[in-house]
Amino acid sequence: MANRQDIILVFEASDGSLSSTRSTRIVVEANLPPVAAFNAPNTISAGQTVTLDGTPSSDPEGDALVYRWEQTAGPPVTLNNANSAIATFTAPASTGTDEVFRFRLTVTDTFDASGTRNTAITLPANSRPVPDAGPDQSVSSGSTVTLDGSGSTDPEGDAITYEWVQTSGPTVTLSDNTVVNPTFTAPDTLGQDVDIEFSLTVRDATTGTADLVEDTVTITVLANRPPTADAGPDQGPIDSGQTVTLDGTGSADPDGDQLFYTWVQVSGTPVTLSDPSAAQPTFTAPSVMGNESLEFSLTVTDVDGQVKVLPQQIDNVVIEVRAVGSITLIPQITGRDTQVSFTSDVAALDTTVATSGGTAQVTASSVAAGSYNVSVADLSADGYVITAINCNDTDSVVSLSARSVAIELSANEDLVCTFSAVNSRETASAAIYNFLTGRNALILSHQPDLQRRLDRLSGTAGARAGSGSITAYGVPVPGSERLPVQAEIASGSVRVSSNLSMALGFGEEAERKFDVWTEAYFSRASIGQQDGDFRILYIGADVKVGESLLIGALVQQDKFSDRGNLDVGEAEGDGWMAGPYLTARLGPNFYAEARAAWGRSENTVSPLPGQVDAFDTSRSYYAGSLIGQFDIGQLTTFRPEVTVRYLSEKQAEYTDGGGVVIPSQTVAQGDVSFRPRVSHMIAVGDGWTLRPFAEVEGIYTFGTDPDQAIANALPVGFSPVLDGLRGRVEGGFDLLGSGGLRATLSGFHDGIGSDDFASTGVHVGVSFSF
Repeated sequence: MANRQDIILVFEASDGSLSSTRSTRIVVEANLPPVAAFNAPNTISAGQTVTLDGTPSSDPEGDALVYRWEQTAGPPVTLNNANSAIATFTAPASTGTDEVFRFRLTVTDTFDASGTRNTAITLPANSRPVPDAGPDQSVSSGSTVTLDGSGSTDPEGDAITYEWVQTSGPTVTLSDNTVVNPTFTAPDTLGQDVDIEFSLTVRDATTGTADLVEDTVTITVLANRPPTADAGPDQGPIDSGQTVTLDGTGSADPDGDQLFYTWVQVSGTPVTLSDPSAAQPTFTAPSVMGNESLEFSLTVTDVDGQVKVLPQQIDNVVIEVRAVGSITLIPQITGRDTQVSFTSDVAALDTTVATSGGTAQVTASSVAAGSYNVSVADLSADGYVITAINCNDTDSVVSLSARSVAIELSANEDLVCTFSAVNSRETASAAIYNFLTGRNALILSHQPDLQRRLDRLSGTAGARAGSGSITAYGVPVPGSERLPVQAEIASGSVRVSSNLSMALGFGEEAERKFDVWTEAYFSRASIGQQDGDFRILYIGADVKVGESLLIGALVQQDKFSDRGNLDVGEAEGDGWMAGPYLTARLGPNFYAEARAAWGRSENTVSPLPGQVDAFDTSRSYYAGSLIGQFDIGQLTTFRPEVTVRYLSEKQAEYTDGGGVVIPSQTVAQGDVSFRPRVSHMIAVGDGWTLRPFAEVEGIYTFGTDPDQAIANALPVGFSPVLDGLRGRVEGGFDLLGSGGLRATLSGFHDGIGSDDFASTGVHVGVSFSF
């Protein structure tokens, strides 16, 4: 209500004969209008979302308010939520002058009383961008020049456009005059520097023509300078018939211009150049009597195609051609240095030379043209095989089997014959040594799983139907096999299990004393530079003697095959070993195992290209392990293991395909490993138990350095492919059945931390107890 109101209420009471009245006055105060208030910025920027906040408005009586925003002046904008307490609008693009936007807020209460308030917001005028045409440049004619306007800026950060205009100098064509970095090709100059000037103008979306400013840059194209000719050093004496190459590549242009070459013969027996305009033309040395000088002149010009040629652009070269020949014999030895004897009808070549660093040389000079013979002595007693005889002509005839060459020496010819020999004894011995150390490392790390024997001694098996057992700290309780329950008390834990099938088979199954088993590893392996496939198969059987001892025997068959054809220095082969083993339980959580085996192998090695030889070895193997087995909770077991393994393999002496005797050698190596393993038992029903496991093994290999006797047959600087510390990981599961059946499947990788050894594959195993 706009005005104050008085309300009088009268109350009358009557009993029919008498009445009484009473009155009261109620005063209703007049309504007060609301007060408009808001928050808004004074200055804004182009593209900004501007918030008009009327929430500070209030009503004296606390009445609900209705808001209405309206623009009263300035460039029109769209108000969002104009009938809400908070309205917004987007600031338009800036112009060349300041723009003022005026808004009014009206707030109305429930009695239509209202209040208003106005505000003004300023959008400052746009600032013009600042051009930067980049620094002045000095370039050579013919080069690609890049202008750089990237230093141009706009105060408000607006996108800008570019316009390049050439203002002086020889006309050039810009790749695109509207981009920040246009390019052009520097024009040719005529003996003096030339300046080319460009101006850069930049605009933003609101820059007017009157507001434009520009920046300039000057590109100086340096004057062309003449090239300098270089016909190369004098050559010779050159034999008649030989190909001679003239060499003008030493010529240069100070400006980096392309060069044009012109060769002219000045004197001597005329010859035909392959291309007189090439930097390196060739010709065939002519037949001459005695010595003769051939002189050639080289003239070079640059891309300007000079008409006047300066003295520095001409250079001459002299080629000496001779009519005598020479014969040079070069023994090239792969292996230890040795003495090489030649037999020849040229006196200077009938001699013995000692190689140094694998080579030697003997030369007969001034040899008359004609036919000669040279042969090299048999070096097989020293372990060498002559693998090639090569001469640098086309008419000499080589007989590799006779280790000789029939020489046809032409006039002015410098004949060089190279006799290549390889110490196949060293090559074969080194290849065999590396192969055996690598394969032995594979055999040592691919041994049968100890867990099967530990399970036999600890009584771990699948949920056997009708077969009970109770053990206390590894000691069986007499008569417990007749109970329908399995229990184990060890390391502070108690494990008890039973099932209906055990109850139904109560007391019907006897202890299983015998076990027949087989295991196999299949892997892809790398030994040094050789990649191959390795497999090893074990077949064995053991018997349980008492409660704490297993005695058994096994046969092993292994094979390493190269993945492809044997290259020089590579070997492959297969072998076997057989022998006994013994596993004993030393205490509730401790076990020991010892094993020995003996056998042989048949192998092949490639000591030389195209040559493969067979060799045999005999083997012996010894190993011992100490194992702990500790329960972690009810179903998880931790098994640390320390093992020492030793494998000795003796290669028998043999004679290779080149008639070289390869002496016997013994490769004896061992390793020490520490292998912690964690497994967990999972009952899967019907008398079967699944036991996943994972293990990490650290392996230290020792003994791979050859002794002095073997080292004498190995190349100088030989080092074995395997030695020191490496890691191996394996993970998989065991499947344990109630009927004495056990299966294993796992994957592994060996060679962690080794650069020269690796093996990755799978491990499978099956056993049956009865």
